[in-house]
Parts: sequence; C-alpha cells; structure tokens
Amino acid sequence: MSIKKLWYDALVYRKYRTLKPQSVVLKASGNKVYINPEDGRAFKKLAVDTSRGRESLPMQFWRNHNEAHPEAIMMDVGANYGECSFNANYPSGQDILVEANPGLIPYLQQSIDAHGDAERISLVNCLVASECGEAVEFHYSPDWTGSGAAIKDDKHTHSAKVRQRSLDDILAEKNQRPTAESTLVFKMDIEGFEHEAFKGFSCLESFAGFVGILEFSSIYLRRSGSSAESFCTHLLNRAKVFVVEKGRKKLNRISSWEDLPRNASDEIHCDLVITSAPDLIASGWL
Repeated sequence: MSIKKLWYDALVYRKYRTLKPQSVVLKASGNKVYINPEDGRAFKKLAVDTSRGRESLPMQFWRNHNEAHPEAIMMDVGANYGECSFNANYPSGQDILVEANPGLIPYLQQSIDAHGDAERISLVNCLVASECGEAVEFHYSPDWTGSGAAIKDDKHTHSAKVRQRSLDDILAEKNQRPTAESTLVFKMDIEGFEHEAFKGFSCLESFAGFVGILEFSSIYLRRSGSSAESFCTHLLNRAKVFVVEKGRKKLNRISSWEDLPRNASDEIHCDLVITSAPDLIASGWL
C-alpha cells in the first residue's frame, strides 16, 4: 500500500470515523451527498476530497455561477453522484440532474431528498442523445462509476437498457422552456457524447443567456464516433469559447481549433466554458 493511500485513508477516517462512509458533506454548501462506499471514484473524488477540503474546478464553477445567477435554470448533464449540483442551494432557481447510470439513481435521489431545496431539484435517468429514441445498452461498473458509457470496454461489468433523450426534450418535459428573461447554467461531462448532446440542444440560443462548463476530450469524442475538430467548430459557431487553465480558476478565450491545448501525443483533454456573453461568467474566472 502506498504512502499516499495510507495518508488518504487516515484523512477519511479522521473526518468520518470509517473508511467507507455512506455519505459525505460538501463544505461550501453544507449539503449531504450519498455515495456507494465501494466505488473507487466516490472514495477518491468525494470521501478523500471532502476530507482534504478540496473542491474541483467544475464544482467551483457550479457554485460560483449559482451565486451569480440565483434564479437560473441549472442543468447538470452527467451528474454522477451530483457533487456539482449539491454544491449549491436553490432558494429561487431550478436544478435538473441528468444521469445515464442506473446504479447511481438511488444515491442521487437520497441526496435530493436530504437537500433543503428538494422541491426545486429534479432527476432524469437517460442517455443524452441528439434526439429521443429507443432504449440502448448503457455499460458501467459499480467499482468506478466515472467510466460509464454507451460503448462497452473491458472495465465495464454491468449493463442496462437506458432511454435516449435530447436536452430539448428534457427541458420541455420539466417545463423549463427558454424565455427572453431566463438564464441557463449547465455542466456537461458525458464521456465523449457531448457533440451528440449539442445536436439535440437547439433551444440553447433561445435563452436570454447561457453559460456552461464541459469536458472536451479528443480521445473520448473519437471513441464515440465524433470528430473533436468538428465539435470545436460547432461550439465556436454557437458561443464564445474559453479554455479552463489546468488546475487554475482562469479562462483563456479561443477563436479556432488550433487554439486548444495539446499534450505530447497531440491529444486534447481540457474543460471548456461556453457562453452567449462573457459578462455572464461569474466574478473571479476572467
């Protein structure tokens, strides 16, 4: 066992008096998040991080933009355990969590029920797609929930049929259609299916304004059958696009595919922020 693992175990035990907490508390919001203690991602990203007082950049983005736009419609696409959504409160806004992994739904529902603004939070179990369609196989592993996808690989041990839905359809069902006064804040992390999701997001520009953070991975996009360059162009044609600096709460504007940061293998893996207007970006990010 590594020294780092021993240190993490000690931190978790000191905070929760167990190495397998059933729930964690997010410091910024005070909200409880229920987790599967056997899930390696939950242990690393939630149990360890809350013990260290660490808050990921997407979690900070969500909380900061919830504070900047308290009446916004917020949409957490690829919610996982909901660490972004539950890192905020919704006394006057709305939050929609969208998650494909059926194994995560009971935990998400427990966390919603424990939230002080539960009546303003809703949950949708579906695979986000360009349009509504028949249920398809979703593959996942309870041991590491961050890898679930519609494309099977060796890490996946479970599968289930999950309905395909577009973001336009979900917003319409939740009666959150865009208006000339409504702002949309979103987060999207769906393992390379982001391009397909945006094809079914035609209502985006009908909001008074929008701002969102999304994962951009050339490897994941290629695996899902999309072109990373085409997706980048798609985003640039619809919004102002910024790259989040690695490990820093700082955005850099891009204007072309060539502006995206690449590693030594010429692959791209970063977070992007897109918005209809830069003044919607919360203070401290630009």
